[in-house]
Formats: sequence, C-alpha cells, structure tokens
Amino acid sequence: MRLSRFSRPPRPRSQLKISSISSLADSTVLPSNSHPVGPATLAESAVKFHYLVLRGYPPLPAIEQTHARILTLGLSGCSFLATHLVKSYAKAGNLSAAKRVFDSVSERSVFLLNAIVRAFSRNGLWKEVVDLYDRMEKENMKPDHYTLPFVIKGFASILDLDGGRKVHDVVRRNGYEGNLHVVTCLIDMYVRFGEIENARRLFEEMRERDVVAWTTMIGAYGQVGNWLEAFSLFRDMRLEGQEPNDVTLLSLISASSFLNFIHGMVIKLGFDTFVVIETALIDSYAKCGDVKSARELFDRMYWKNSVAWSAMICAYSVNGHPCDALFLFRIMILSSNEMLDHIGVLSVLQACSSLGSLLVGRMTHAHILKSGIGSDSIVGTCLIDMYAKCGSVEDAFVSFNSITDKNLVAWSAMIAGYGFHGLGKEALDMFSEMQELGVKPDDVAFLSILSACSHSGLIGEGTKIFKSILQTCSGVVHAKHYACMIDLFARSGKIGEICSLLKELPSIADASIWRGLFYACQVTADCETAEIAARNLYEVVPSDTDYNFILSNLYASCGKWSIVSKIRSDLKQNRARKTPGWSSIELNCKVHTFHSADTSHPEWQSIYKLLEIMFAEPDAL
Repeated sequence: MRLSRFSRPPRPRSQLKISSISSLADSTVLPSNSHPVGPATLAESAVKFHYLVLRGYPPLPAIEQTHARILTLGLSGCSFLATHLVKSYAKAGNLSAAKRVFDSVSERSVFLLNAIVRAFSRNGLWKEVVDLYDRMEKENMKPDHYTLPFVIKGFASILDLDGGRKVHDVVRRNGYEGNLHVVTCLIDMYVRFGEIENARRLFEEMRERDVVAWTTMIGAYGQVGNWLEAFSLFRDMRLEGQEPNDVTLLSLISASSFLNFIHGMVIKLGFDTFVVIETALIDSYAKCGDVKSARELFDRMYWKNSVAWSAMICAYSVNGHPCDALFLFRIMILSSNEMLDHIGVLSVLQACSSLGSLLVGRMTHAHILKSGIGSDSIVGTCLIDMYAKCGSVEDAFVSFNSITDKNLVAWSAMIAGYGFHGLGKEALDMFSEMQELGVKPDDVAFLSILSACSHSGLIGEGTKIFKSILQTCSGVVHAKHYACMIDLFARSGKIGEICSLLKELPSIADASIWRGLFYACQVTADCETAEIAARNLYEVVPSDTDYNFILSNLYASCGKWSIVSKIRSDLKQNRARKTPGWSSIELNCKVHTFHSADTSHPEWQSIYKLLEIMFAEPDAL
C-alpha cells in the first residue's frame, strides 16, 4: 500500500511510546463547539481515556506512567480503572504492583476481585487465592460464577477439603449449582480428594454436560482403576452425542485391558497424529510388555519430540532390552536435534548400567551436560551408579563431587559404588564423613555400607556396624541387612555365626536369607545345611531352580552320587534349565553379548574362526 505525504502507518497500541501518553492525555478535550462541561464529565472522559490505554496491555513503563496519572487525577479509588490496572500489571508480570492496586481501593467490585484472583491463579499462587477469598468473606463481598471456579481450584490445590466443602455450600446458597463451569470444578475437587461418590452425584445432577465434565468423571474412575465404570461412562458420552477430545482419550489409554480398542478409537476419531496421544499409547504398550507394538507405533510417528524418544527408550529399558535402548539412543543422537528429558536420560543410564557400557555412558553424560540437567541430584545419583557398575569408580566420584546439594541417596550410591569395587576402606571413610556432616543414614545407606564390608571381607567392621544399627536404629533393620551379614560370614565360611544370626532374625526369612546360607554352604561343602536352605528356598521361590544345579554339584563333591542322580533326574523330568551366564564386549558404542556356545550373533562363524586361529597359533597374533 502506498502512503501519501499526509498519511502515516498506524502504530499498534502495544508499541505506544511512553512520551505520547502524557501528550494524548493533555490534549484530550472536548471539541470547541461543544457545550460547557462539568467536573463529572471531565472525570468520565479521563476514565475512558485511561481505560483505552490499559486495554491495549502496554509495556510495564507505560503502565506505571498511566498509573501515576490516575493517582495525580485523583482516580485511584475508581474500581473500574483499578480492575484494568490489575490486569495490565499481571500481564506484565508485576503481581506485587497488582496486589497494591487492589488493596488501595476501598469499595471493590466483584470485577476487581475476579481480576486479582485470576492473576494469582495463572501464576499458581493458590494459597494467595484462598487467603483472598477468606478476606473477602469477612468483608461480606459476594463472589460470582467467575470467582468460584478459581477458589474451588485453590482449595483443591492446597488440599483443604473442609474449605472446599464450605465453598460448595456457598455455591448452593447463591444458586450456582446449574452453572456448568462451577459444578465441573467441584467435581474435579472431589475427585482430587478421592471422594468419587460425591463427584458422581454432582455429575448426575447436572442438567447439561460438556466434554470437560465427561472427561473429568471418566478420568476419576481411571485414577482408581475402575476401568469398567470409566468405559461405561465413555459409552454413555458417545450415546448422548458428545464427541471426546484428546484429553478424554488420554484418560482411557492407561487401561491395558482395552488398549487395542482405545487405539482403534484414536485412529477413528483422527487423533492418531497427536504426538501426546501417540506417546501415551507407546507408554501403555510398554507397560503391557508389548514392545513390538510400541516400536511399530513409534516408527509410524510423523514427528517425534523428546518425550516420544524418551518413551520408546524407556520402553526398551524397563522391558529388559538394554541393547535396543542404547541403539535407539544412538539413532536419536545421529538423526535429530532432540534432547532427552529426565525419564529418557535415566532409562539410558539404566541400560548402560545393566550392560556395563562405559563408552555409551560417557556419551550420555555429555548429552546430559549439553541439555543442562547435569546439576539435578537424581541424574547425578544415576551417573554415580552407572559409572560404578561400568567399572569406573573414579568417574563415579567425579560425578558425586559435581552434585551441589548432596542428599542421602547420592551418599548411599557412592558408598555402594566403592563396595562394588571392593574398596571397603574408602566406603567406611565416606560413611563416616556423611555422618559427620549431619546426614542421617537410612536402611538403604546401612545396606550399602554392610555390602561394602561384605565385598571387602571386612568382617570386624561389618559386625561392629551391624551391632550399632541394632542398638540405635533397630527399626530400619530388615531381612536384607541380615542377608548381607550372612553373605559377609559366608565368604569366610563361618556357618556357626550364620546359624546364630538366623536365630536372632526378627521376621520370617525370605529368599535372600536362604540364598545367602545356601551359598555359604557351597564354600564349606556343608551338604546337610545346604539341603535345608534349598528346601526353604524352594518354598519361598519355587520358580528359581538354579540352586538345584549347585546342590547337585555340591553332593557330587561329597561323593553322594545316589542323591546327585535323583536331583538331576528331577531336573530333567521338570525340564529345568540353568540360567546361562553371559559376557559382553563393547565396540563402537555397541554392546555385543555372548553365551556359551552361542550362535545367535550375525558374525558368529567369523568369530569362531578367529578363535580357532588364536588357540592354534597364539604366537602368530
């Protein structure tokens, strides 16, 4: 568009210069041909002008200048202008100024109340919303149907059920039970407090229901695991002609028994391109153990954000596919610019820990530092655990020192890391340092230090710590602590001490106790005690048959071949198989695992040929 020399482009209200406000205000007079005006008309004109300025949500300096002119003109008590000042200050992020404006008005309208309540609620200041409501009640100011939803959410957020019920009484007295938005907020409040029956009663009494009300009630039954009632409501919703939205479907996706039905509904209603819906489906398939369906859905996604990548990596990690988790992480690094969230990072670190993949672990650490979540104490603790299990206790200690606010979990992880590597002296020093800094150990910390003593053969130190725990913190001692002491004595073949410890056991022995005793008997070749332990172990964990193979070998070493024959015959009849051991090697950030006589690797023939050459001509290498 071509402009003449007498025209100029319009200036947006949001970009109004501060200097222009004063000049406009000074020039705001009536035309010369108008009738003489009084003070009331001039005041109305000033109010209208300042309202027009504030309605455009100018920047903070312009708001402050407009506020100053309102004070100068003596209009600070005008509730109408104060309402728009509160809105403008809140929009600019200055809530303290908005609160001062609200407090300066003596005769407050309900519109001013709604403005300040909305400002607090948008910033999550629910305690301030509730306090403000209590104050208005004392001043006999009646809230309207715009105020009440925010107040109801406030009481729900601060977990004040009694206060929420009082607001419900206010809703009844003022006749707002027919207001859709108010009643929906009441339903949501009762759902948060677990009072599903009260929520359902309100829902049934509603004369009209929108998709939010239906979704709230469906989600309530989903949260308590009552999927039959949730899907019954979903059916009624469809019969009444109400179409579900993406939030409705998200409320139902967690129902594993109806997952295929919900997936079909997602496709039918056209929500299959919503990233949030697709990611939720991936997570649900993973929780059901159907990693294949999760991966098929992941591969069909048009756009994958960091949450989708994290969900798929987590699906592999929690379902026992650490190699696939690391391989997918590598694909993400090479093919996209996405950064994993906390869940994805923790899943990758868990996969590295289970495989002992130090190279990928270090690559993940670099990814964490790049994404800016390296200072998080949870991530830092997982890094300690990963490095310790991957064989680098030095890197674990560096990660420990990088945590600015070390909590008990971080201390326990580092103590356990030293224990993995048989560094009992260092673990004891760190345990002492932790206590000197005022960090009180819990059952996990005690378990870590006892395990460290066990792996290092520090019988005296471990026994001393265990006795001190029994004397000062007997409430935190569980079967696992006794199992740790049994393992400590077992490594030295002290069956007598183990039997004495079993007599002191305050609860019924679990699998860890009997397993520790069984392996102790393996060290000392005590067949009779081993048989007792094996019998009790079978009663506790009948699916674990690995110990029968060891028991067979133990009887064989004692020359009791008739018993050996019977055990092996039973194993053969039950088709029991020993869990195979495996080894791994990391090459180019990829972990290759091998079992004995393994032929599953794609290059197994070349590997075996190379092994033949190595054994035949060791000097040629």
